[in-house]
Amino acid sequence: FGVFKNNLALINQHNLEADLGLHSYTLKMNQFGDMTHEEFARTMLGGFKMPSDSSTKFVGRPFHPPSNVDIPDAIGKYL
Repeated sequence: FGVFKNNLALINQHNLEADLGLHSYTLKMNQFGDMTHEEFARTMLGGFKMPSDSSTKFVGRPFHPPSNVDIPDAIGKYL
């Protein structure tokens, strides 16, 4: 019961801060509220872990939006 109460307190604190404009979103309790972060990850991710080896390279490609699409400035600054 302690985990649920702690998570509820974190949600309430976050939402108070959101009311003050410190966050742009609010939180609410859901069916996972009685789990710790570790329990949630173990249950929902099935024990999946990213490689911790720093030599692992993840190769990606830059995103190039189609020329016929207008990208809003709020998004375009990240491209």
